[in-house]
Amino acid sequence: MKSFVRNGFRVLVSDDGLRAIGRSIPNRGATAPKVVGEIRATEPEIIPITRKPVTNELMAQIATWAAEDYTEKAEAFFKKADRLQEEKKFYQKKFNRTLKFRKFFRKSVLGHLVITALIGFILGLLLAVSQMLTEHGPTVTLWGTIGACGIYLITGIFFAAFFGWLGREQAVSLVEYYSERAKEFRDIIDEIDTEIEEAIKKGQEYVSLAADEKHKSWQYRGLR
Repeated sequence: MKSFVRNGFRVLVSDDGLRAIGRSIPNRGATAPKVVGEIRATEPEIIPITRKPVTNELMAQIATWAAEDYTEKAEAFFKKADRLQEEKKFYQKKFNRTLKFRKFFRKSVLGHLVITALIGFILGLLLAVSQMLTEHGPTVTLWGTIGACGIYLITGIFFAAFFGWLGREQAVSLVEYYSERAKEFRDIIDEIDTEIEEAIKKGQEYVSLAADEKHKSWQYRGLR
């Protein structure tokens, strides 16, 4: 049994297309039953339809209304698919940009380590030199100079290792962050693809139903 509303009427048509039951939907404040064609407002009338090579304008009109209703629904689903396509493009751009950032930071892990290690080594040297000059003053003997250089070197290496580790961890953290973001965008895109597929499928189903109703309309008018 198929049901649809058209021009203020709720129409039920049997699956075989041989019977139709219709009732008008009264507006608020309406007091008298309405009658349109062969369908009454208060008591639904069952109209037998025979498949003879003669026209049946009432059932043809009902089929036409049903076809228009299905066509509108199909258009709504196709428009939804178009909107989802635009939304997919938006997230696809974000996804591609995220992949570029992840690729950049993944390649720059070694660079981060080297640069930050060099910065740490220089800072360590400066700190060691300033402390030695403050606490002991300039060296005056060979062994004192050698010892001071050893302290400078050890301090520089320590700061280089520490800063290098920090730089590497920062780069690795950025790679992990952009990997998670890329996965989030990928999941969103997959969900949108599923919704697009469902919307197109529903639209095609309503297109098929509309074609069936148009075919019935032609049959009732004796055109096919």
